[in-house]
Amino acid sequence: KACDKRSVTKEQMEALVNEIEGELQNSLNTEFPSRQIGVMVMERLKALDEVAYIRFASVHREFRDLHTFMQALEEMTKNKEENT
Repeated sequence: KACDKRSVTKEQMEALVNEIEGELQNSLNTEFPSRQIGVMVMERLKALDEVAYIRFASVHREFRDLHTFMQALEEMTKNKEENT
């Protein structure tokens, strides 16, 4: 859903899922908390499409109010500026 109406292709989404599955399968653990998987998805979405990342993060991180949401946007913007 986070990628709906974005320029993210089906192939890119499948590659993201395959990468995460591979990482989990190569781990010594047999069970993973959904929070851990959510963080893995967020990290990859951030690099793939910022809007999809924010959409996913708004659900995964359970933003309680506009202030919390704006903090996440400001943090993302700051990190992007530092990396350019």
